[in-house]
Amino acid sequence: MISREKKFVFVHIYKTGGTSLTRALLPFVSADLHPGNPRHEGLGWQGSWHFRNGQHAKLAPALPALRRHGLGDLSGYRIVTFVRDPYSWVHSIWRSFYTSGGSEGRAAFTARFPGGGLDDFCRFIAEEQARPQTRHWGMKPQVSFFEIPGRAPDFIGRFEEYEAEVARLMQFLGLPPLEAVPHELRRRRRTFDLGVYAPESLEIINHVMAPDFRSLGYPVTTAA
Repeated sequence: MISREKKFVFVHIYKTGGTSLTRALLPFVSADLHPGNPRHEGLGWQGSWHFRNGQHAKLAPALPALRRHGLGDLSGYRIVTFVRDPYSWVHSIWRSFYTSGGSEGRAAFTARFPGGGLDDFCRFIAEEQARPQTRHWGMKPQVSFFEIPGRAPDFIGRFEEYEAEVARLMQFLGLPPLEAVPHELRRRRRTFDLGVYAPESLEIINHVMAPDFRSLGYPVTTAA
C-alpha cells in the first residue's frame, strides 16, 4: 500500500495483522497506486488497495514498477511493516494455509507429507530450501519481504504488542489516531507455546529463519 500524500509504503507480511492495518491505512492510499475499483469486503478485498494487487508482494521485485510510477528509489517515502516471532509465525502459516484449502503450496506439502502435521511442515520448509525460487508461503524469512539494497524499514511494528504498535505507527506517520484498532479476522491472540514443536522443528526454524532472529530481535530457543 502506498500513499503519495503521506509518503509511506506499507509492506504487508502475511499473518502479522496486516488485514487490520489495511483497513486502517486504506483512506490514505493513492488512487493511482492500486488496481482500481477498490473494495471494502469480499474475498481478496485487501489486495484491491495494494500496488498491482500485491497484497503480500515483496518489495524488491516491485522496485522497477515503482520507478515507472515515479517513486524512484523510494527516497522520501517511509517504509513500514509489521513482523512476528518466527516460531508463532511459522505455526500460524501452517495452520492457516497448509491444513485446509486448495493452494499449490498445500498440494505440494501433502503430497510429500500426507500426515500434514506441524513437524511435517517444518520438514517441508527444510526441503524447500534446496529450491531457491520456491513461491510457497512461509518458506523464506520475514525480512525477505522488505529487504532492498541500502535501505532498512523506517518502522517495524511487532504483532505481539499489536494495539500499542498500531497506535505508534499512526503517530509515526502523522495520521489521526484510531478510535479502536480494527481486528478484521476476529481471532484472539494467545501467548504462544513453543512446546508444540519437536526439537528437530525448532532447529529447522532457527536455521531457516536465522535472518529474522538476527534482524528483528526475537530470542532464539534451542532444543533441550
